[in-house]
This record gives sequence, C-alpha cells and structure tokens, in this order.
Amino acid sequence: MPAPQISAHKGRTGARNRQHGHAPLHVIVHPIHFIPLEVLAAILITASEEDLMFPVVASHVCRTWRSVALHTPRLWRTVDLDHREQMWAERVRRSKSCTLDIRVRSPQYQVLRRAYLPAPITEAELIQHKMSFATAYLNRWRSLNITISRHAPYLWNAALSDCCSAWARTRPGALEELTLVYPQNDDATEFLLFGGYAPSLRRVTLEGIRVNWLPSLYHNLTSLNYTHHGFTSGIDAIRDIVYMLRVSCHLRELTLTFSHATRIPSNVSQHPKVSLRRPINLPLLTSLKFQIGLMDIPKELCHVAALLHTPSLTEVYFVDLLYRRRSYPSTHGFFKRYAFPSSLQVMRRDLGWCEPFMASCACVHPHSRSACPANKHYHV
Repeated sequence: MPAPQISAHKGRTGARNRQHGHAPLHVIVHPIHFIPLEVLAAILITASEEDLMFPVVASHVCRTWRSVALHTPRLWRTVDLDHREQMWAERVRRSKSCTLDIRVRSPQYQVLRRAYLPAPITEAELIQHKMSFATAYLNRWRSLNITISRHAPYLWNAALSDCCSAWARTRPGALEELTLVYPQNDDATEFLLFGGYAPSLRRVTLEGIRVNWLPSLYHNLTSLNYTHHGFTSGIDAIRDIVYMLRVSCHLRELTLTFSHATRIPSNVSQHPKVSLRRPINLPLLTSLKFQIGLMDIPKELCHVAALLHTPSLTEVYFVDLLYRRRSYPSTHGFFKRYAFPSSLQVMRRDLGWCEPFMASCACVHPHSRSACPANKHYHV
C-alpha cells in the first residue's frame, strides 16, 4: 500500500515552486501525524513522567501537538517548585482540576540569593515559601515529595508547618503517595500530619523524620519504605517499628533500612505497651527488603525480623549499602532467628549478609529457623 500523502501545505509549497519555475508537488507527511490524538496524548503523558520539562518541549513542536498538550491536563500535573513561580503557576492553571504531584527539594541557596533575592534569606524561609505556594492546592495533591539533601536548622518545621494543622483545609483527600527525606535531620520532633486524615494514602517513604503513626493515616498503606531515624534505639526503637507494622497490616511491599547511628540518647517510645512477643502478621506482603548502612546488623532489626509472619512473601532482598567485602559480625545470629516462609521464590543477599561458607550456590542456611525452599532463585 503506498504511503499516505496529504496536501495540507500544497498552497504554500505550490506558490514557492511556481516562483522557482517548478511543477507543484504534494507534501508527504510523516506517519506520526496520523496517530489518533488520544494515543498521542497518552504517549506525551508517559514521556512527561521521565522529563519534567517535556510538556513544554512537546507544546512547541507544531500546532497540533500544542493543541493536544494544552488540552491534556494530566500532562501538567507535576510541579517541582523552585524560583520559577510564574512557570509553575501556569502549569497548575493548565492542569485544570487534575490532581497534582508536588515536589520540593533543597533550595539552591547561593544561586537564588544572587539572582532573585534582594536580601539574605534562610533556607527554612525558602522552603516555607515554596510550601505556602503548594498548600494553596492541598486538596488536589496526588503525591508530595520533600527531599532535603543538606543540613540547615528548622527545615522540617518550616516545610510541614502548614501540613500539621487540625483544620479541615489541611486534609488532602486525594493524596496517594508521600515522600519525606532529610538524612541529616537533627530535630527529634514528632509530626502529626494532615490532621490525621488522608484516606487515599497508599505509598510512604520516610527518612530522617519522626511522625505520629495514626491508623487513620497509615492503616491502608500498600507500600512502605522506612529508614529508621536514629532518635530512638534499643527496646524503644523496636516498639516504634513493631507498632508501625501492626498498624499498616495491609502492606504488599516493605523496605526496612538502618543507616543512621543513634543521634541522641534514646527517647522513650511513644508506644510503651506494644507487645514484643506477639508476631507481626503481614498476610499480603509479597516483597521484603532489609537494607543496612552500618558496620553491623542492628539488634533492633534482628528482633523485628524475628517477629515477622509473612505467609505470602515471594521476594526477599538483603542489601548492604556499604558494599562490604566481608560479612557482618551478626549475620549468623540474624539468620538463626529469621524464618524463611515456604512461599519464598526469590532471595538475594549482598556479600555483607553472607557468611564465608555461603559464597557457594548453597541456598539453605543450616542454622536458620526455616530453610529456603529448594529450586528457587538465589543470588549472592
């Protein structure tokens, strides 16, 4: 079948050809212009998830693409707040009533101060200014990602002050994903977010922050990536983590990370009556990951892992964030207490999690409470 031809630009091309004494020719249009507009919109949305500025680029390709981009609110839903407030305000306007993905990152303080700010301003004030813009659309949040990479005083207070009120306007009914990361935080304040109400919340990533783990907020979680903050240790840290996992009993994916040494003397746990003998039942959990960024496996993690009851678990990963060439001193004790479920299909251990005699392809730890099922995938 011959390639389709169209004479949409025939008049302009014909005039140019007549001017140079040539016969008029039909213009062959690239096949991409025959894609249905709905399919084109879906392609643009997918591409925008990888490149934040892609919607702007796509809207400058041609009239058709610009029309599609401007009539696709989901294409503009991601707002990565920085000094370009007018641009982000325009993106919010183009998203119409669509839910928003809000991102707030560490401000480029020196650049902003030199180029945009008339007077010196602290990073806490910059973060608070960004969040004041975002909280105006709090009822439309689909996700909130706050990532702070360097230390400055009072950053969590500045970032979350508008999210910790009990007023109804601070309750994001559409919020599905929450990411709060500040590895260098030294503020042990415990935050009660969104007035204890976020019914749609399903995925949470936490590092360097203490939050009040209310069932009304976190009971329906399906994915939790939790890095222990280091403000509690020993029995207090165990109680806090056990309470969190018992509240979020519908998890399907769980990552537990210990990469921070105790920052201050251990505080009293907020859950002193939590039983440490009753198992932690996670019947829907299918993927489990233990991550260590310390010189040894913390005793707190050993105790929590020994309490886990995961009858549906199919994948388990033991990750060494320091890429050690030798095993942890407590590796033997950990696997002596941790029970592999019979449903397990895939297991991966980094070298820090392997004892010397396990460097071979053996899949069964001789001292584990439950041997890993045979004929499954095992990686070292």
